[in-house]
Amino acid sequence: MLPGAENLPITRGGGMTVVAEPSPRHQPFGLPGVFVTPCAYLAHRRAESFPEPDVFRPERFLSGRFSPYAYFPFGGGVRRCIGMALALFEMQIVLGTLLRTFQFAPVESGPIRPVRRAVTIVASGGGRMYVERRAVRERLRASR
Repeated sequence: MLPGAENLPITRGGGMTVVAEPSPRHQPFGLPGVFVTPCAYLAHRRAESFPEPDVFRPERFLSGRFSPYAYFPFGGGVRRCIGMALALFEMQIVLGTLLRTFQFAPVESGPIRPVRRAVTIVASGGGRMYVERRAVRERLRASR
């Protein structure tokens, strides 16, 4: 979160945050009528929160918890997704089952370029994958 942004004079309506009164201290978003929304793409690439933010290192999420202002896949505050706990639980079950049962490999061998689509980031080629069922012996070994 930008320093001081938590103190913006704002109103909420229709799922958007709108600056309600002028505030020279918080320029450029201190203008009335300006929409303010967090940008996950930028927040998740802050070196202060995530060392080497442009390097793909999923293991960084195993080491500890992050500030709700640094990593917010389900939003934050009073408007945080009420299904967060269920979604995280379901994700563990589904991903565990898929990874135990199948092997995945990308169709394209080159680098994958991130592309912005609305408020999310997706793979440039759509993330096409080869999927192959694991052998029964290998599935049993993976489930232990």
